[in-house]
Amino acid sequence: MLARHPRVIAYAVALDVDREAVARYVAMTPPPGAPLVLLGGHAAAARRGLDSVPTFIALDARGRVTGAITGLSPGLGPALDRLLRHAEGAVGERE
Repeated sequence: MLARHPRVIAYAVALDVDREAVARYVAMTPPPGAPLVLLGGHAAAARRGLDSVPTFIALDARGRVTGAITGLSPGLGPALDRLLRHAEGAVGERE
């Protein structure tokens, strides 16, 4: 899916307290994006407004949230495409 959105940079956020466990998991199952570790687990994520996983958040070139999707559903693929197209449009407007 990310190949259809070349202007998008993806990050996979791990909610864990053990960086080594994340490193082992990423080595076995590379995520579709750069891995980031949010130390403190789910409690730290909730303090930052990420109270459900997975949460997909799109940011514009200035780091502002342009949209978000929480959870998994049968319509997730098309919803993510719309979210990414919107983020790409927001980036294009500021270039």
